[in-house]
Amino acid sequence: MRDGVGPVPIAGLGVLSAVFGWLITRIWYARAGIPPSPSWLAAVLVVVAAGAVIVLARPVRAASSADPPRSVAPRRAVVAVALAQAAAVTGAALAGWNVGFLLTLAGDLDAASVRAAAGAALALVAAAVALVIAGVWAQNACRLPPRGASPAS
Repeated sequence: MRDGVGPVPIAGLGVLSAVFGWLITRIWYARAGIPPSPSWLAAVLVVVAAGAVIVLARPVRAASSADPPRSVAPRRAVVAVALAQAAAVTGAALAGWNVGFLLTLAGDLDAASVRAAAGAALALVAAAVALVIAGVWAQNACRLPPRGASPAS
């Protein structure tokens, strides 16, 4: 992954995850009669994770974009990039899964329990999209200029 995780794999994983989310939730709902209940706390934790990804990537970006570029500890840069890529992939999978969940519930939104589950799932989709955005931003922020090139080029 020399250029990082791109938009095509992220979107593909999101779609694949939505299909699996829809299928599994449909089977669960058919057998149990009630939808699984997503957690609002999970949405909060995903947003916190997105913030952590950005916080960890900022020092690498600041050092590499300084004029002249400052030295960056290689381990710190590698950890920031790996976390950014993992965040983008995880966010795509989580967003897709919850979109599939929402598609399953779309026909039964008149029940209060289904509306509550759909609200939490919608919050998880928004949080997961924030995680994808944070991951892609951090991945790009950690990109170092080629040797001998100035940060502006």
